[in-house]
Amino acid sequence: MQWSLGLVLLACLCSQGVAQQLLASGRIAGRYDPVTGLATLPLVIDWPSTEVWAAFDSSDKIEVVFEKLPGDDSQVNCSLAFDLDGQTEVVYVTSDMLPYTWSKSGLSGGTHALEIFKRSETLYGILLLTSMTVSSSGRFVMPQIPTEISSGRRIMALGDSIASGWGDIGNSSCGQLTLAGIGMVLDPDTEDALLAFPTLVADHYDADRQILAWSGATQNPFPSNDSSQLAAVTTPTVPMLFEQLIAGNKSSLLVNASAWAPQLILMEGGINDFKSDDGVELTTPNDWADQYIRFIQKVQQTYPNPPEIVVTAFPINAAEVGILTTPQAETYISYMSNLGAEIGRRQLSDVHLLMLDGSGLPTDNWRAMF
Repeated sequence: MQWSLGLVLLACLCSQGVAQQLLASGRIAGRYDPVTGLATLPLVIDWPSTEVWAAFDSSDKIEVVFEKLPGDDSQVNCSLAFDLDGQTEVVYVTSDMLPYTWSKSGLSGGTHALEIFKRSETLYGILLLTSMTVSSSGRFVMPQIPTEISSGRRIMALGDSIASGWGDIGNSSCGQLTLAGIGMVLDPDTEDALLAFPTLVADHYDADRQILAWSGATQNPFPSNDSSQLAAVTTPTVPMLFEQLIAGNKSSLLVNASAWAPQLILMEGGINDFKSDDGVELTTPNDWADQYIRFIQKVQQTYPNPPEIVVTAFPINAAEVGILTTPQAETYISYMSNLGAEIGRRQLSDVHLLMLDGSGLPTDNWRAMF
Protein backbone atom coordinates (compact mmCIF):
# COMPACT_ATOMS: atom_id res chain seq x y z
CA MET A 1 0.00 0.00 0.00
CA GLN A 2 1.30 3.49 -0.84
CA TRP A 3 -0.10 6.85 0.22
CA SER A 4 0.94 10.45 -0.28
CA LEU A 5 0.69 12.32 3.00
CA GLY A 6 1.22 15.56 1.10
CA LEU A 7 -1.98 14.94 -0.83
CA VAL A 8 -3.85 14.28 2.39
CA LEU A 9 -2.60 17.52 3.94
CA LEU A 10 -3.47 19.40 0.76
CA ALA A 11 -6.98 18.00 0.93
CA CYS A 12 -7.23 19.19 4.52
CA LEU A 13 -6.13 22.69 3.60
CA CYS A 14 -8.52 22.91 0.66
CA SER A 15 -11.63 21.66 2.44
CA GLN A 16 -14.66 23.83 1.66
CA GLY A 17 -17.59 24.80 3.83
CA VAL A 18 -18.18 25.59 7.50
CA ALA A 19 -16.19 23.46 9.91
CA GLN A 20 -18.26 21.09 12.01
CA GLN A 21 -17.73 20.84 15.74
CA LEU A 22 -16.54 17.25 16.00
CA LEU A 23 -14.92 15.00 18.53
CA ALA A 24 -12.74 12.07 17.55
CA SER A 25 -10.92 9.18 19.19
CA GLY A 26 -7.97 7.20 17.84
CA ARG A 27 -4.74 7.92 15.99
CA ILE A 28 -6.14 10.16 13.29
CA ALA A 29 -4.51 12.07 10.43
CA GLY A 30 -6.12 15.42 9.67
CA ARG A 31 -7.06 18.50 11.62
CA TYR A 32 -7.31 16.76 14.96
CA ASP A 33 -6.15 17.65 18.47
CA PRO A 34 -5.25 14.38 20.23
CA VAL A 35 -5.37 16.08 23.63
CA THR A 36 -8.90 17.51 23.48
CA GLY A 37 -10.34 15.23 20.80
CA LEU A 38 -11.54 18.26 18.80
CA ALA A 39 -11.47 17.74 15.04
CA THR A 40 -12.60 19.23 11.75
CA LEU A 41 -12.94 17.54 8.38
CA PRO A 42 -11.46 15.88 6.43
CA LEU A 43 -10.23 13.05 8.66
CA VAL A 44 -8.45 9.80 7.76
CA ILE A 45 -10.37 6.80 9.08
CA ASP A 46 -7.92 3.92 9.15
CA TRP A 47 -7.01 2.29 12.49
CA PRO A 48 -9.55 -0.15 13.98
CA SER A 49 -12.01 1.34 16.50
CA THR A 50 -11.53 4.93 15.28
CA GLU A 51 -14.55 7.00 16.36
CA VAL A 52 -16.02 10.35 15.36
CA TRP A 53 -18.86 12.15 17.16
CA ALA A 54 -21.08 14.93 15.80
CA ALA A 55 -24.23 16.68 17.00
CA PHE A 56 -26.70 18.89 15.17
CA ASP A 57 -30.11 20.46 15.67
CA SER A 58 -33.01 21.99 13.71
CA SER A 59 -32.35 19.72 10.73
CA ASP A 60 -34.49 16.94 9.30
CA LYS A 61 -31.53 15.27 7.56
CA ILE A 62 -27.83 14.47 7.81
CA GLU A 63 -25.42 13.44 5.06
CA VAL A 64 -21.92 12.04 5.59
CA VAL A 65 -19.50 11.59 2.67
CA PHE A 66 -16.49 9.28 2.47
CA GLU A 67 -13.93 9.26 -0.32
CA LYS A 68 -10.86 7.25 -1.17
CA LEU A 69 -7.66 8.45 0.44
CA PRO A 70 -5.61 10.32 -2.21
CA GLY A 71 -2.68 8.25 -3.38
CA ASP A 72 -4.02 5.01 -1.92
CA ASP A 73 -4.38 2.35 -4.61
CA SER A 74 -5.47 -0.49 -2.32
CA GLN A 75 -8.93 -2.05 -2.33
CA VAL A 76 -11.53 -0.85 0.18
CA ASN A 77 -13.91 -3.24 1.90
CA CYS A 78 -14.59 -1.46 5.19
CA SER A 79 -17.17 -2.01 7.87
CA LEU A 80 -18.58 1.07 9.61
CA ALA A 81 -21.21 1.49 12.30
CA PHE A 82 -23.38 4.61 12.37
CA ASP A 83 -25.21 5.29 15.63
CA LEU A 84 -27.81 8.03 15.29
CA ASP A 85 -29.70 8.79 18.50
CA GLY A 86 -29.09 5.28 19.81
CA GLN A 87 -30.09 3.46 16.61
CA THR A 88 -27.15 1.63 15.02
CA GLU A 89 -26.73 0.77 11.35
CA VAL A 90 -23.79 -1.28 10.04
CA VAL A 91 -22.62 -0.42 6.52
CA TYR A 92 -20.04 -2.10 4.28
CA VAL A 93 -18.21 0.30 1.97
CA THR A 94 -16.30 -1.06 -1.02
CA SER A 95 -14.07 0.62 -3.59
CA ASP A 96 -16.76 0.68 -6.28
CA MET A 97 -19.09 2.60 -3.92
CA LEU A 98 -16.71 5.54 -3.43
CA PRO A 99 -17.41 8.36 -2.99
CA TYR A 100 -20.01 6.98 -0.60
CA THR A 101 -22.77 9.03 1.05
CA TRP A 102 -24.54 7.84 4.18
CA SER A 103 -27.70 9.80 4.87
CA LYS A 104 -30.80 9.94 7.02
CA SER A 105 -33.84 12.11 6.40
CA GLY A 106 -37.22 12.72 7.97
CA LEU A 107 -35.65 13.42 11.34
CA SER A 108 -37.64 15.11 14.07
CA GLY A 109 -36.75 18.52 15.49
CA GLY A 110 -34.36 18.97 18.35
CA THR A 111 -30.78 17.89 18.83
CA HIS A 112 -29.41 14.69 17.30
CA ALA A 113 -26.24 12.80 18.17
CA LEU A 114 -24.24 10.84 15.59
CA GLU A 115 -21.36 8.46 16.29
CA ILE A 116 -19.32 6.81 13.53
CA PHE A 117 -17.22 3.77 14.46
CA LYS A 118 -14.74 1.84 12.30
CA ARG A 119 -15.40 -1.84 12.95
CA SER A 120 -12.86 -3.25 10.49
CA GLU A 121 -9.10 -3.05 10.58
CA THR A 122 -6.77 -1.30 8.18
CA LEU A 123 -6.11 -4.22 5.84
CA TYR A 124 -9.77 -3.92 4.81
CA GLY A 125 -9.01 -0.41 3.57
CA ILE A 126 -8.83 3.24 4.55
CA LEU A 127 -11.45 5.96 4.09
CA LEU A 128 -11.30 9.74 4.06
CA LEU A 129 -14.23 11.35 5.86
CA THR A 130 -14.65 14.53 3.80
CA SER A 131 -17.94 16.17 4.69
CA MET A 132 -21.02 16.27 6.89
CA THR A 133 -23.99 18.41 5.94
CA VAL A 134 -27.39 19.20 7.39
CA SER A 135 -30.38 21.07 5.95
CA SER A 136 -30.17 24.85 5.49
CA SER A 137 -32.20 25.40 8.65
CA GLY A 138 -29.93 23.18 10.74
CA ARG A 139 -26.60 23.70 12.44
CA PHE A 140 -23.88 21.65 14.02
CA VAL A 141 -23.39 21.97 17.77
CA MET A 142 -20.70 20.69 20.11
CA PRO A 143 -21.23 16.99 20.87
CA GLN A 144 -21.47 15.83 24.43
CA ILE A 145 -17.97 14.90 25.51
CA PRO A 146 -17.80 11.10 25.90
CA THR A 147 -16.63 9.77 29.26
CA GLU A 148 -13.70 8.06 27.58
CA ILE A 149 -12.30 11.47 26.59
CA SER A 150 -13.28 13.47 29.69
CA SER A 151 -11.86 10.84 32.07
CA GLY A 152 -8.29 11.57 31.00
CA ARG A 153 -7.52 7.84 31.01
CA ARG A 154 -5.76 6.50 27.93
CA ILE A 155 -4.96 2.96 26.85
CA MET A 156 -2.92 1.98 23.80
CA ALA A 157 -2.84 -1.53 22.32
CA LEU A 158 -0.02 -2.73 20.08
CA GLY A 159 -0.58 -6.05 18.39
CA ASP A 160 -1.93 -8.23 15.64
CA SER A 161 -5.23 -9.90 14.75
CA ILE A 162 -6.31 -10.48 18.33
CA ALA A 163 -5.93 -6.78 19.13
CA SER A 164 -7.72 -5.89 15.86
CA GLY A 165 -10.67 -8.15 16.56
CA TRP A 166 -10.13 -10.11 13.34
CA GLY A 167 -12.60 -12.99 13.14
CA ASP A 168 -14.19 -12.22 16.53
CA ILE A 169 -17.70 -12.46 15.08
CA GLY A 170 -16.85 -14.88 12.29
CA ASN A 171 -16.36 -18.62 12.09
CA SER A 172 -16.08 -20.59 15.31
CA SER A 173 -12.49 -21.55 14.50
CA CYS A 174 -9.96 -19.15 13.06
CA GLY A 175 -8.31 -22.20 11.53
CA GLN A 176 -10.75 -21.64 8.66
CA LEU A 177 -9.29 -18.19 8.06
CA THR A 178 -5.97 -17.18 6.55
CA LEU A 179 -4.15 -13.90 6.34
CA ALA A 180 -4.18 -11.20 3.69
CA GLY A 181 -2.05 -12.01 0.69
CA ILE A 182 -2.07 -15.76 1.33
CA GLY A 183 -5.65 -16.73 0.65
CA MET A 184 -7.61 -14.56 3.06
CA VAL A 185 -11.25 -14.05 2.16
CA LEU A 186 -11.74 -10.32 2.64
CA ASP A 187 -14.94 -10.36 4.63
CA PRO A 188 -15.21 -7.51 7.12
CA ASP A 189 -18.36 -9.15 8.50
CA THR A 190 -16.09 -11.51 10.47
CA GLU A 191 -14.73 -8.82 12.78
CA ASP A 192 -15.89 -5.99 15.00
CA ALA A 193 -13.32 -3.82 16.75
CA LEU A 194 -16.00 -2.96 19.33
CA LEU A 195 -15.60 -6.52 20.62
CA ALA A 196 -11.80 -6.65 20.43
CA PHE A 197 -9.95 -7.24 23.70
CA PRO A 198 -8.34 -3.76 23.92
CA THR A 199 -11.65 -2.03 23.26
CA LEU A 200 -13.35 -4.01 26.00
CA VAL A 201 -10.54 -3.19 28.43
CA ALA A 202 -10.72 0.51 27.58
CA ASP A 203 -14.51 0.53 27.90
CA HIS A 204 -14.26 -1.15 31.30
CA TYR A 205 -12.06 1.67 32.57
CA ASP A 206 -13.89 4.48 30.68
CA ALA A 207 -10.62 5.17 28.88
CA ASP A 208 -9.80 6.64 25.50
CA ARG A 209 -7.92 4.21 23.28
CA GLN A 210 -5.65 3.77 20.31
CA ILE A 211 -5.50 0.31 18.73
CA LEU A 212 -2.38 0.06 16.58
CA ALA A 213 -2.76 -3.44 15.23
CA TRP A 214 -2.61 -5.39 11.99
CA SER A 215 -3.56 -9.01 11.39
CA GLY A 216 -0.46 -11.07 10.71
CA ALA A 217 1.92 -8.48 12.17
CA THR A 218 5.01 -9.96 13.80
CA GLN A 219 6.68 -8.51 16.86
CA ASN A 220 10.24 -8.96 15.62
CA PRO A 221 11.35 -9.19 11.97
CA PHE A 222 11.85 -12.67 10.59
CA PRO A 223 15.46 -13.68 9.92
CA SER A 224 16.57 -12.51 6.49
CA ASN A 225 16.65 -16.09 5.21
CA ASP A 226 13.03 -16.75 6.13
CA SER A 227 11.00 -17.59 3.04
CA SER A 228 7.73 -17.81 4.98
CA GLN A 229 4.86 -15.98 3.35
CA LEU A 230 4.22 -14.27 6.67
CA ALA A 231 7.55 -12.47 6.28
CA ALA A 232 6.27 -10.66 3.19
CA VAL A 233 7.04 -6.96 3.16
CA THR A 234 3.33 -6.18 2.89
CA THR A 235 2.83 -7.17 6.52
CA PRO A 236 4.22 -4.62 9.00
CA THR A 237 5.82 -5.42 12.32
CA VAL A 238 4.31 -4.08 15.54
CA PRO A 239 7.21 -1.62 16.07
CA MET A 240 6.56 -0.24 12.57
CA LEU A 241 2.90 0.37 13.46
CA PHE A 242 3.87 2.28 16.60
CA GLU A 243 5.66 4.88 14.49
CA GLN A 244 3.01 5.34 11.77
CA LEU A 245 0.43 8.11 11.66
CA ILE A 246 -1.52 6.59 8.77
CA ALA A 247 -1.74 2.85 9.23
CA GLY A 248 0.44 0.87 6.87
CA ASN A 249 2.11 3.97 5.41
CA LYS A 250 5.86 3.75 6.02
CA SER A 251 6.37 7.38 4.98
CA SER A 252 3.69 8.76 7.31
CA LEU A 253 5.48 8.94 10.65
CA LEU A 254 3.93 10.21 13.86
CA VAL A 255 5.92 13.27 14.95
CA ASN A 256 4.04 14.23 18.12
CA ALA A 257 3.53 10.88 19.84
CA SER A 258 3.71 12.41 23.32
CA ALA A 259 0.67 14.62 22.57
CA TRP A 260 -1.53 11.57 23.28
CA ALA A 261 0.23 9.93 26.21
CA PRO A 262 -1.23 6.63 27.45
CA GLN A 263 -1.02 5.55 31.06
CA LEU A 264 -1.28 1.88 30.04
CA ILE A 265 0.01 0.05 26.97
CA LEU A 266 -1.08 -3.48 26.12
CA MET A 267 1.56 -5.25 24.05
CA GLU A 268 -0.06 -8.24 22.38
CA GLY A 269 2.40 -8.97 19.57
CA GLY A 270 4.57 -12.05 19.19
CA ILE A 271 2.35 -14.97 18.35
CA ASN A 272 2.81 -14.54 14.57
CA ASP A 273 6.58 -14.79 14.96
CA PHE A 274 6.06 -18.52 15.45
CA LYS A 275 3.77 -19.34 12.52
CA SER A 276 6.49 -20.23 10.01
CA ASP A 277 5.97 -23.75 8.64
CA ASP A 278 8.98 -23.96 6.34
CA GLY A 279 11.48 -25.14 8.90
CA VAL A 280 13.22 -21.77 9.28
CA GLU A 281 14.68 -21.32 12.73
CA LEU A 282 13.96 -18.23 14.80
CA THR A 283 16.67 -16.24 16.47
CA THR A 284 17.67 -17.59 19.88
CA PRO A 285 15.30 -17.00 22.82
CA ASN A 286 17.69 -14.43 24.30
CA ASP A 287 18.12 -12.55 21.01
CA TRP A 288 14.36 -12.55 20.46
CA ALA A 289 13.78 -11.24 23.99
CA ASP A 290 16.46 -8.59 23.52
CA GLN A 291 14.72 -7.24 20.40
CA TYR A 292 11.38 -7.17 22.23
CA ILE A 293 12.89 -5.40 25.26
CA ARG A 294 14.62 -2.79 23.11
CA PHE A 295 11.21 -1.95 21.62
CA ILE A 296 9.66 -1.75 25.10
CA GLN A 297 12.38 0.69 26.17
CA LYS A 298 11.89 2.78 23.03
CA VAL A 299 8.17 3.04 23.74
CA GLN A 300 8.80 4.05 27.36
CA GLN A 301 11.28 6.73 26.28
CA THR A 302 8.70 8.23 23.91
CA TYR A 303 6.67 9.67 26.77
CA PRO A 304 7.70 12.12 29.53
CA ASN A 305 5.88 9.91 32.03
CA PRO A 306 6.57 6.28 31.03
CA PRO A 307 3.34 4.24 30.93
CA GLU A 308 2.69 0.91 32.56
CA ILE A 309 3.29 -1.81 29.98
CA VAL A 310 1.57 -5.18 30.08
CA VAL A 311 3.02 -7.79 27.70
CA THR A 312 0.42 -10.48 27.06
CA ALA A 313 1.20 -14.14 26.38
CA PHE A 314 -1.75 -16.15 25.12
CA PRO A 315 -2.44 -19.69 26.38
CA ILE A 316 -0.85 -22.73 24.78
CA ASN A 317 -4.20 -24.26 23.95
CA ALA A 318 -4.63 -21.49 21.40
CA ALA A 319 -3.07 -24.14 19.16
CA GLU A 320 -6.23 -26.19 19.47
CA VAL A 321 -8.38 -23.49 17.85
CA GLY A 322 -6.19 -23.08 14.81
CA ILE A 323 -3.81 -20.23 15.64
CA LEU A 324 -0.61 -22.26 16.00
CA THR A 325 0.32 -25.89 15.73
CA THR A 326 1.13 -27.55 19.05
CA PRO A 327 4.93 -27.41 18.45
CA GLN A 328 4.65 -23.76 17.43
CA ALA A 329 2.60 -22.97 20.53
CA GLU A 330 5.11 -24.70 22.78
CA THR A 331 7.95 -22.68 21.24
CA TYR A 332 5.93 -19.48 21.59
CA ILE A 333 5.26 -20.08 25.30
CA SER A 334 8.91 -20.97 25.86
CA TYR A 335 10.11 -17.74 24.23
CA MET A 336 7.52 -15.63 26.10
CA SER A 337 8.52 -17.23 29.41
CA ASN A 338 12.14 -16.38 28.68
CA LEU A 339 11.06 -12.82 27.85
CA GLY A 340 9.41 -12.56 31.26
CA ALA A 341 12.56 -13.82 32.93
CA GLU A 342 14.64 -11.24 31.07
CA ILE A 343 12.25 -8.45 32.07
CA GLY A 344 12.75 -9.47 35.69
CA ARG A 345 16.49 -9.95 35.39
CA ARG A 346 16.95 -6.49 33.89
CA GLN A 347 14.60 -5.01 36.50
CA LEU A 348 12.57 -3.11 33.94
CA SER A 349 10.36 -0.60 35.71
CA ASP A 350 6.58 -0.64 35.07
CA VAL A 351 6.79 -3.63 32.71
CA HIS A 352 4.76 -6.77 33.42
CA LEU A 353 4.27 -10.11 31.67
CA LEU A 354 0.73 -11.48 31.77
CA MET A 355 0.64 -15.22 31.03
CA LEU A 356 -2.97 -16.09 30.27
CA ASP A 357 -4.26 -19.49 31.36
CA GLY A 358 -6.65 -21.19 28.95
CA SER A 359 -7.40 -24.17 31.18
CA GLY A 360 -11.07 -25.06 31.09
CA LEU A 361 -11.88 -22.74 28.19
CA PRO A 362 -13.60 -24.28 25.14
CA THR A 363 -11.24 -25.19 22.31
CA ASP A 364 -13.91 -25.62 19.65
CA ASN A 365 -14.64 -21.88 19.46
CA TRP A 366 -11.81 -19.38 19.40
CA ARG A 367 -14.17 -16.46 20.04
CA ALA A 368 -15.16 -17.97 23.35
CA MET A 369 -11.50 -18.34 24.27
CA PHE A 370 -10.52 -14.74 23.53
